Amino acid sequence: GRKLLIIGTTSRKDVLQEMEMLNAFSTTIHVPSIATGEQLLEALELLGNFRDKERTTIAQQVKGKKVWIGIKKLLMLIEMSLQ
Repeated sequence: GRKLLIIGTTSRKDVLQEMEMLNAFSTTIHVPSIATGEQLLEALELLGNFRDKERTTIAQQVKGKKVWIGIKKLLMLIEMSLQ
């Protein structure tokens, strides 16, 4: 009687469609890539993986700059940095 939640991420929705797997998911949510340093800092704050001092150091490096990173890649890099 337990429910199961499965979350999948991909940057290739077309491949899932081609494999006829897209219909297996009840909802599709598009999450845009992080484009600016400010967006990156907001994501890091919401994720809560870094202390204030660490976020301040990161802010000095990315403030006012363009960054282009998908949330999936950001989560992977955060996980790697915490190991």
